[in-house]
Amino acid sequence: MLEKNQRKVISLKTKIEILDRLKKGEGSTSLGKCFNFGESTIRAIQKKEKEIRNSIITHSNVNSKVTSYSRNSLIENTERALAYWIDDLSQKRIPINGHSIKEKALRFYSQIAENQASKSVLVPVKSFSASNGWLAGFLKRNSYHNLKITGEIASADAEAAQAYPDKLQRIIEDGGYCADQVFNADETGLFWKRMPSRTYIANSEKKAGGFKVAKDRVTLLFCCNASGDKILKPLLVNRSLRPRALKGKDLNKLPVHWRANKKAWVTTAVFTDWFQKCFIPEVKEYLKHKALDFKILLIIDNAPGHPQLSHPNVKVIFLPPNTTSLIQPLDQGIIATFKKYYVKRTFKFIFDRIEKSDLSVTEVWKNFSMFDCLNHISSALSDMRPETLNVCWKALWPECVKTKNTETQTISDDIIRIAQNIPVEGFHDFGERDIDEILEDIPIADDDIVSIILNSHQSNDNDDNEDSTEPAHPLTANTIRQGINICNELENYFLANDCDTERALKFQRELNNCIAGYRELYKTMVKSSQTKITDYISTTVTLRANIERHQSSPHQEVMPSAFGEENASDESDFTPARKRSRKISSSDSDIDTI
Repeated sequence: MLEKNQRKVISLKTKIEILDRLKKGEGSTSLGKCFNFGESTIRAIQKKEKEIRNSIITHSNVNSKVTSYSRNSLIENTERALAYWIDDLSQKRIPINGHSIKEKALRFYSQIAENQASKSVLVPVKSFSASNGWLAGFLKRNSYHNLKITGEIASADAEAAQAYPDKLQRIIEDGGYCADQVFNADETGLFWKRMPSRTYIANSEKKAGGFKVAKDRVTLLFCCNASGDKILKPLLVNRSLRPRALKGKDLNKLPVHWRANKKAWVTTAVFTDWFQKCFIPEVKEYLKHKALDFKILLIIDNAPGHPQLSHPNVKVIFLPPNTTSLIQPLDQGIIATFKKYYVKRTFKFIFDRIEKSDLSVTEVWKNFSMFDCLNHISSALSDMRPETLNVCWKALWPECVKTKNTETQTISDDIIRIAQNIPVEGFHDFGERDIDEILEDIPIADDDIVSIILNSHQSNDNDDNEDSTEPAHPLTANTIRQGINICNELENYFLANDCDTERALKFQRELNNCIAGYRELYKTMVKSSQTKITDYISTTVTLRANIERHQSSPHQEVMPSAFGEENASDESDFTPARKRSRKISSSDSDIDTI
């Protein structure tokens, strides 16, 4: 009895290769023989070329057995929202488990289906149960290889936190570091335009809709030393590189190191850039001014964006996992004190504007811009006292602490006093709970994540006056080509030098997965930039019409042609100039090999 032929599942990478070879002129019959597919299969792939290429550009895994274009769009958007949620929790060091991921997936699926139904989007609703098999596939598709999926929500590790100070003391003694040379760096989220939920301003923003909570959040990276003598210029990561409020401003002269990415997070690349271009120069200059040796001990936690770093004058050490809330100096009161100073400055700003103008509270708050935020950040940092910076090292390095005084309660009292004088609903009984609500770095709400995902293809958000007018450095074909060439060099380097062939080939596959979207985007951009034959014909027809018109009017003044010469009276003498196309690369084969 003949065995039943099993249906072959073609990877996205193979389909892209087939499409590229079809573009070069190869026939479906020869390609079918080459890949051992039927001719009808090749034609079916060619028919769905647009969907296949779009699935690459929208970050689908190139080696997926089932391509994203054939999956239900509800599930696609659900997984994108879920990935955004997981990344947000990882940035905030909030543990996660498999059960919570599946529950959140079902919630996102329901919300997105309801949203699309309300907009009359015809999408077939398929059953989705968020099974264990789906979870395993989701984690693999999104490369969450290192995501710690715990059975129970992890808590702070008090035992490790209690043992670590002794270990740190030995490191400090062995390295001969003084308190001026020991630094701690950590990031925090700042909702720079946030009001307590029960105030009139917050209620008005809720009614306005949108996903303003996500937009109004920036990430700040602080770094200070144990003596309290130095707090470095902070790093700020915003969603937009050039918000309208900073139009015409020199970004290098702001009171922060200004960076931007789509999610306003401190990624590995951002942290590395800060370490090399900001931390090293500033600390070197500071130690030179203090007449101290240029040697530094930098203490950081094991956040997702903190990579292994090396520098001949800097020793980087990591705190034990789950001890940040217990022993990290910046989390023992430095960041909280800064945020309170920021809130105090913000409330003072609102109160002063109301007193000096006829504007309402809502109008004052609406006009509060990113530039005002930066000014308040600078002022809040200048209000920080060295004693506050020093005393927060008590849990990690008690020997360096010289004072026991703190200032947080005094600041809270000032905030409450100013807030209660603001003449609007929700401020007259403002208290400590409202301050805590403002300071808390909460996860992004589900509604906001769904809005971000469903609106991610819109180029501008016109309802927010803080969005950038246009990108400062648009992604060009040449930029993409240069990046892909760098990846090719990196790939070849490890293939040539790594004696473990299996490891090198795995790296090659994963690297190709990462840049597959850029390859397709590059091809699309190059294709759209090529001159169309219709443009050439249109230009030729126009020029010939001008010649005929001139010949029919012999007394008409001779007009200069597009080539800087007079049009010939004889049509046979006219030869249209060929439009020269500049090559994107040094050879035609570059497009195919990239």
